[in-house]
Parts: sequence; structure tokens; C-alpha cells
Amino acid sequence: MKDYTRNFNKSFIVLTVALFTLGSSNLAWAKDKGAEEKIKGGIDTAADALKKGVEKTGDAVESAKAGIKKGVAKMGEKVEDMQAYFRKKFHETATVGPATVSEVTFNGHHFAAVVKPGERIEGTLKCALDPAQKKDIKYHSLLIGLKGQDNAQSTVDIGRGIFIDDQSQGTFTLIAPTEPGFYKVRFRPIEGYIEHDVLTKWKDEKGKAPDSTATIGLIYVKA
Repeated sequence: MKDYTRNFNKSFIVLTVALFTLGSSNLAWAKDKGAEEKIKGGIDTAADALKKGVEKTGDAVESAKAGIKKGVAKMGEKVEDMQAYFRKKFHETATVGPATVSEVTFNGHHFAAVVKPGERIEGTLKCALDPAQKKDIKYHSLLIGLKGQDNAQSTVDIGRGIFIDDQSQGTFTLIAPTEPGFYKVRFRPIEGYIEHDVLTKWKDEKGKAPDSTATIGLIYVKA
């Protein structure tokens, strides 16, 4: 692909110089008919080379994209590969605000799951709350959802501050998207009771959804 790019750049330079020379009325030798024909011939040759370079570069890019897509799909076939990828890119324990989430499972698998479109996913997790938050009687919960979606999909009750154990356990349910591909599972801690519209609080007051630091797992929806 580097060769294609090099040839493309070379042809582009030749074509640009030839066009500039042909259009320059101040150069007497460029007005000479024989010289003009030679320049036109050079333009045609450079244009053909440029066209072929663009076509080859496009083919190389498409081939690379297809290879990446195939590799990603192959990785998604095995939960073990996804788990290894998660451990490489993310942390097994994620902390956002006062909540630290760990030991996350999806359908019995740590950190990752391979599912069908629309499949139900049963999850479990452990959550520890900042000790400073356990001195009051505020109610704490977690929202669980997928990156790129407007709302959360599930909630986890943590409880009231002074009554919360050092590490509480929770369960949640997700529904896999209908579109095949990789999806990151994230969480957001909130204060207050779980109300009927709590899933709409996936984004904060500034309209921001949980970022990469809140990632607790990967879901691969196979075609």
C-alpha cells in the first residue's frame, strides 16, 4: 500500500507541474507547438498513472478493511479471546464517582459474552461504595447500559449508605442489539430511589453518557 501511495504522489506532482507549465503564458518555450505537444503528452501519461494509482490505493484500502473486519469477527467467535482483549484494553475493576464495580459476568462469563441479536443477557457484579458515602442515608443505585445508546437498560440496587455492606452484589439484565458487532457495557452511579424513568438518566446534566473509564464488559453480537 505504501508503493501505491508513493506512485500516487509522484503522478500527482508530475501532473500538477505539467498543468502549470501549459497554462503559463509568460514562458515562451511553453508556447512552442512541439513543446506544447510534449507537455500534453506528459499530462495524459501522468493522468493515466494517477487514475491507476487511485484505483490501486482504493483496492488496497478495501482489502485492508475486509481483513480487519474478518479478524474482528474471528476474535468475536471465542469468549476467551474477548476476555483477553478486555483485560488488555480495560481494567477488571472500574471506579466512577463513589462506586467501584468488579467481578462482572455476562451469562456466566467474566467480562464478555458472545450472543445472538436480541438475546437476553443475565449479568452479575460486585459493587463497593466509597466509605465517605456510607455515612449518610442516601440511596445509591447503578445504571447499566451500552455505549452509544441514549438510555440505560438496567439498574442495580446498592442500598442506603449506612446499611450498605463493604461490598454488595447485584444482578442485571441486558438485551443484545439487533445489529451484529462489538458493544461496550458501561455503568453510571446515581443517588436516589429507582423511579419509573430512571433509565433515562443514562446521561448526566451536561448530556454526557458514561465514558471509557466506566467500561465493565464487552458484548459481541454475531451475525
